[in-house]
Amino acid sequence: MTMTINWKHNCTLIPAGWLMLALAIAFAGFARASTPTVVIKDNPGGSLIAFLLQGEEYRSLGARLVVDGACNSACTLYMRLPNICITPKASFGFHAPRYAMGSKAGELAPDATRYMMKVYPKWVQTWVTSNGGLAANLIIMPYSYAKNFLPTCGAA
Repeated sequence: MTMTINWKHNCTLIPAGWLMLALAIAFAGFARASTPTVVIKDNPGGSLIAFLLQGEEYRSLGARLVVDGACNSACTLYMRLPNICITPKASFGFHAPRYAMGSKAGELAPDATRYMMKVYPKWVQTWVTSNGGLAANLIIMPYSYAKNFLPTCGAA
């Protein structure tokens, strides 16, 4: 949305309070209209911390997340956000996180695994546990299951 304000008009005819109110209403509408939509397609995941921080950014912006493909690994943390919806192409891949650096690089990270399980919605925790838990191998939650718990949004 683009908003144009023509400053050539004589604004002195409008009391200052009314002008400020009109501008506030106009800009509030502009801010609502510019709420971002994020489309997730075939996201392999990545750093647990990076996805947690990005998720909080999306939450603070009120961003709408549309999952329209694979959302794997740390990407699955977005499942806990309030404005998420899924298309029929959506799937979610879960595995235990690994250390990225240091002497344990590449090894499974039990503390991070426990944290991920704690922050997932209860229905995700139940599904993951009933499908073997977070381990080295990827387990895939299909759209056919996720649509019972997440709103659908059609094709992106």
